[in-house]
Amino acid sequence: MQPALSIVILVTACAGTTRADTAQADRSDPSVLFRLAERLASRGDYKKALAEYGAALQLYKRARDLSGTGRTVDRIARLHLDMGHFETARKAFAASKMLLDKAGDNPGLAELYKNLGVLEDLTGHSDLAKTYLEKAIRLYKDLKDNVGIAHATMNMGVLEESFGRHDQARKLITRALALYKAAKQKKFEAAALNNLAKINLGTGNYLKALQDLNKALENTRKLGLRPFEAKILANLGAVYQRLGQVEKASKSYNDALALNQHDGRQRETARNIISLARLYRTAGNLKKSADEYSKAASILEKIKDNASLLDVQTGMTALLIQQGESEKAARVLERALKTSENLKRQSEVVRLLAMRAMLDMTGGKFKQALKPLKKALRLSKDLGSPESLILACELLSFSYRKLGMLNRAIKMSERSVSESEKLRELVSGDELKTGLFSRFVGGYSRLSSLYLEQYQKTKRQKSLNKAFKAMEMGRARGLLDMIARGGVEIEQGLPPELLAREQSLSRKARDISRSLKSAGKKADKQRLSGKLAKLLEQRRKLADQIRKKYPEYAAVKYPTAADLKKVQHSLGKDELLLEYSLAPDDSHIWAIGRKHVTVHNFDGQQVKRWIGLYRYVLRDPLVRGLTRARRKLLELKLYKALISPVEHRLKGKNRVYISPSGELYSLPFSALKREDGDYLADLLMFSYVPSATVFLQLKDRAKPSGNRRPYLGFGDPVFAPDDDPSKLPHGSLKLPRLPGTAQEVTVAAKAFGDSASVFLRRKAKESTLKRLDLSSYKVIHFATHGLLGPEVAWLGQPALALSCCDDGQDGLLTMQEIFNLKLNADVVILSACNTGRGKEVRGEGVMALTRAFFYAGTPSVVVTLWPVPDQSTSLLIADFAKGLAHGESPSRALAEARNHLRSETKLDKWGRPYRPYEHPFYWAPFVVLGKD
Repeated sequence: MQPALSIVILVTACAGTTRADTAQADRSDPSVLFRLAERLASRGDYKKALAEYGAALQLYKRARDLSGTGRTVDRIARLHLDMGHFETARKAFAASKMLLDKAGDNPGLAELYKNLGVLEDLTGHSDLAKTYLEKAIRLYKDLKDNVGIAHATMNMGVLEESFGRHDQARKLITRALALYKAAKQKKFEAAALNNLAKINLGTGNYLKALQDLNKALENTRKLGLRPFEAKILANLGAVYQRLGQVEKASKSYNDALALNQHDGRQRETARNIISLARLYRTAGNLKKSADEYSKAASILEKIKDNASLLDVQTGMTALLIQQGESEKAARVLERALKTSENLKRQSEVVRLLAMRAMLDMTGGKFKQALKPLKKALRLSKDLGSPESLILACELLSFSYRKLGMLNRAIKMSERSVSESEKLRELVSGDELKTGLFSRFVGGYSRLSSLYLEQYQKTKRQKSLNKAFKAMEMGRARGLLDMIARGGVEIEQGLPPELLAREQSLSRKARDISRSLKSAGKKADKQRLSGKLAKLLEQRRKLADQIRKKYPEYAAVKYPTAADLKKVQHSLGKDELLLEYSLAPDDSHIWAIGRKHVTVHNFDGQQVKRWIGLYRYVLRDPLVRGLTRARRKLLELKLYKALISPVEHRLKGKNRVYISPSGELYSLPFSALKREDGDYLADLLMFSYVPSATVFLQLKDRAKPSGNRRPYLGFGDPVFAPDDDPSKLPHGSLKLPRLPGTAQEVTVAAKAFGDSASVFLRRKAKESTLKRLDLSSYKVIHFATHGLLGPEVAWLGQPALALSCCDDGQDGLLTMQEIFNLKLNADVVILSACNTGRGKEVRGEGVMALTRAFFYAGTPSVVVTLWPVPDQSTSLLIADFAKGLAHGESPSRALAEARNHLRSETKLDKWGRPYRPYEHPFYWAPFVVLGKD
């Protein structure tokens, strides 16, 4: 489970102080008891707090104090809200409203409406929440209570954020922040910064989220606001956990825990312990995770916080399943089911039923698993919960397959994919980013495998075609999800009026979908469902219109899978397309030629392990002995797994297009060796393509043309003052200088003559690039860091690093910005494409960045799969550039440049000739993506 950033929802007025929280308090004064209850509630001691509120309530009633009675009932309701007793809270809020109305207590009513807004937001009634918050704002304005206005405005911002309207949410919370500053309310300034951090986390800007939280933390420490300091520390832990920084996350959680334990806040203590349990589980420390869950359960049982206890029970069940403790897991799961039923959390009931089925499946009891899964499917449909419905369908499909019921398995998998596509139309990028589809990413892959199994049994061409299309749609969906997660807006290639209509329809559909989830009455559900169906139909018609008039844009945003026959016909007689599907359960090689299609299985898990080992032994070309022997063995193993099954199809072929997936993007196929010792690079030319569908689109696209300048190069950018990353502000992206790239760009430019354009050092900046007419260059070369892996978690999308940042630009040319460039280039070269820090290239990052360049207007992109020495890179790039300057295709020019580098001969100190760059470390990482 991804860590969630706790958003500050202001539900109370500032609690007063009390003289004591013991029996020494004046028990005849309801205000004293009221304040005592506030203090107990802040500590998480709900049972005692309710008792003291109850005592205060009796005294207020006896005194016939309507206002005091109403405000006390409001606090009781708020406490039930904190405990997750939403229906009890709703009834108490209704009683409070009646009393405060009679008393004419507008300040009390304003507070009540604000709290009601929070309740309705938490229970999914967003429209009603907005109505209550608007009422609160109006009352606060009449009272000229700017702090109250700020509270309600901030909660309105929280509500907008839940709708995915990040810009509007940011405006509202920023407005609240200004009001707090004017009123010198430092505590609430920190609360606003915390909520801004939540928005930045949701939009993938982790760096800004950290900056907001650190500033809020500084404010709270100055003021000595220990409870709020603990909350912010917990939130910092959540951000660090999302970034994969386990040690920092652990420290932040533990610091928060120490503060909450010291101050006796039991609920917050338990929540911190739950966060630590999840962190330890993610890090693989299962025993420690179990210990922490047990500690949290002990506290939550004492204070009767069943909502939080359910989180513990669910987490503990998953942990026990992971440990193989099936019997214990079943017992905890039964308790969790009982808790969720008592809380009327039907969506959690569905999730737990799925977990029960997984327990059965783990024990091989697939027939037994069908009963809870069918119940989960029915409940999901009644609840209108597409996420639960998808999960139930996936698990039913898996069970049916294991039971040999292939047709039923296919039917369930088809339904899962269909529901996933519907759901994706109604979610925002941050929902994708935080793992909404993490369980369903393999849906198309699994469906493709099922169709292939059907084909192997029936030999029907229809099943083979369906398997191919499912695989292709899965690849297109992978790019779309990455675009959505990164918040990428593609504006190039579609008229502004159509773009605005597309965005408006999507926004309206998401809003109605959220309202539909929270609709209670059947009539309301029917009305909203009808409205949503009309909107989605309008969106589909718009997509059809875009496909006809703007096919390039539609190919990215509204993809359709290529027809297998058309792909075959697009291949030349001497060409072969090898498409690899690397999946957890079934991995396949599709060998597609002009007159044949064959599909072969391979062990994907084993191949993934071999690729990691192979890249490891390649890291040092000077090492001999055992490392050299291991490299040769791994080259042969990978050849046998990935090439031998289709070796007979390579006869008579000159060019092979490789469509990899996952870790296979980081494998240089040209460096694999046959048993006779020949590298594939000696026999064939290779190009990589994201998918067969993209390959066909590139084949059909007109070649770049027109009078263009030969070369544009950017190299050796400035990433930090005085090239010293330590001088950058805390939290900045620190990249080392790449001095060798200046020579690389310079030697490449020489091949193209005086018309070449070169920008080095401070001139190699983003603003320079954006001022140029990029459509007037044949070859565009970026010799810089490519951010493709975990180092861009905070950015949310891959990017290229250029000089930073004295001109208002951030120095990062992101995937979004690349999509919106206008190119007319024969090739784009990314010659330092994996940051130069030894991190492995992520397949999805490579695919997304190159796909953006294809869209912008180039059919071919050259990338490197690992960092290589300056001298050998300059030699290879110089020869590659000469080939391009003489009119050779990128694939041909690169193949000749690699061969020339491999055959480069020098004399050692004894005058004997040797080849310093024969090792694949030097030449194998350079690959072509796309077509010539």
